[in-house]
Amino acid sequence: MSNRTFQALVVTETEPKKFERTIETRSTDDLPPGDLLVRVLVRLK
Repeated sequence: MSNRTFQALVVTETEPKKFERTIETRSTDDLPPGDLLVRVLVRLK
């Protein structure tokens, strides 16, 4: 896969059972081999 960037929802456990969600720009090079990248299209009415 060529090096492309995408917006990712990243969830981090900051303490046991406490999570922080952020939107981060990531690169396809950050994905482990064999991982799947899914494009989601959203239509708001």
